[in-house]
Amino acid sequence: MWLSASDIGSAPGDFKWPDSTPVDSTSWAVNNPNAYKEGQETCVVHDMKDGRLRDWDCTKTYYVLCELPKQITAC
Repeated sequence: MWLSASDIGSAPGDFKWPDSTPVDSTSWAVNNPNAYKEGQETCVVHDMKDGRLRDWDCTKTYYVLCELPKQITAC
């Protein structure tokens, strides 16, 4: 699943959430982030198999998980 964190607009590898909070370094999968230096993997996905974060190519198609206020029923 896609998450809202990325290093877009930051230094390569400086992954942040939309509120500018850094991504917790203990959340990454082994050897991740790994391809951000080439600018290939600037978005973040949550791997449902191991529960860890991975840097990933933003052009790939995945599901998105969103949280909405109670009065809104769809993303």
